[in-house]
Amino acid sequence: MSFSYPQAIEYLNSLYNYEADAKRQTSPPFHLESIGRLLAKLGEPHKKYKVVHIAGTKGKGSVAAMLTSIALDSGLSVGTYISPHLINIRERIQLSGEPISEKDFADAVFAVSDVIGDRPKEYATFFEVLTAAAFWTFARKKVDIAVIESGLGGKFDATNIVLPDVAIITRIGLDHTERLGNTVAEIAQDKSQIIKQGSVAIVGEQNDEALEPIIQRIEEVGAKSFISGRDFDYSVEKSSLDGIECEFQSYDEKFRYTVPLIGKFQGENSSTAIMAAKILGFGTQNIISGIGKVKIRGRMEIIGREPLVIVDGAHNPSSAATTAGEIFDLGVAPAVFVIGINRPKDFANMLKYWSKVAKYFIFTRPDSPRAYSPEMLKNFAEHNFGIPSILEDSPENALEKAYSIAYKSGTIFIAGSLYLAGDILRTRSISIYKHNL
Repeated sequence: MSFSYPQAIEYLNSLYNYEADAKRQTSPPFHLESIGRLLAKLGEPHKKYKVVHIAGTKGKGSVAAMLTSIALDSGLSVGTYISPHLINIRERIQLSGEPISEKDFADAVFAVSDVIGDRPKEYATFFEVLTAAAFWTFARKKVDIAVIESGLGGKFDATNIVLPDVAIITRIGLDHTERLGNTVAEIAQDKSQIIKQGSVAIVGEQNDEALEPIIQRIEEVGAKSFISGRDFDYSVEKSSLDGIECEFQSYDEKFRYTVPLIGKFQGENSSTAIMAAKILGFGTQNIISGIGKVKIRGRMEIIGREPLVIVDGAHNPSSAATTAGEIFDLGVAPAVFVIGINRPKDFANMLKYWSKVAKYFIFTRPDSPRAYSPEMLKNFAEHNFGIPSILEDSPENALEKAYSIAYKSGTIFIAGSLYLAGDILRTRSISIYKHNL
């Protein structure tokens, strides 16, 4: 007996989902007890393969994709767990870099549901069930290695039940302050809890405020560590709309490589992934080849050339600052922005950074119950930054309006939420063929 795919989706939607909680005032306290009970009943599937665990504010999805690509190039069987998804929920659980099938997804959700006791005595959330389903799938398919991206924070995130061989901390900034703390140091302290005794810690580029609590955690558990700027480094030699050319240097070697992704910040992410790959025993040629094949949806992704259309899931001020800088440095400013932002994100600072490289703002509502009012965002942008702003009632109509403004020689930049990125990518086939991109 199992679920059909629609039954699996219906079951998941019956569970509490923090991602969809509009007010974020009704969620149960975060802890690891539920996921621990689930996995024990499932036979501890998370202990049956090598694990890389990744936490951070920026870059964790990119690092996960890069490590997956390197492992695949090395001939390994790889399971990857990410969140949230852009278009289809099956994107969250991947085998060999591809979403699992509807049947595998349904089987996994059923296997977890079958061991959950009656609620509320044994409560499990949407994310806990998906996490257990991913770990169960990876054990069932006998993967060699699992690349696991944390969902929110580190300490009490359901993924933190794993005992990773390698724990990676990507760049940390202010995000999810309602849960993780109001300072970078507090957030770093929470996320650094993925570093365990017996793990090797790989720490991406950080400011001093973030680095101090991370080092404290490393010393507390006695983990071996490799820290960007101390044990490895990188330089970006060339950046264009086709990607970046970089040089990596560590304690024992130096080499050049190409990343087929837009943005100099991918130099930082790729160097972190490369250091982790070296610790995992992957050879230099597989690292260079794997990085050169990486693909990531919704992260500075070009989906059109005339006009230039870029989709990015940037949803916090630090990512907004980074993307604004890239738009300027690539010489494609000013851009027509399509924007949708979810509560409780710091929309004011996000719009401040984007206003420096914007010609127009087009505000719309992503498919999320947490979306800010587009009218409120429009009024705020016009009052504070003087950027001409337009309202559209759907992401698809917002993209159509952007085409009419940018025409063939301009730039359209879509950002503010991974939900908006997913909405746009779902409508991509309509718009691309309509505009002969």
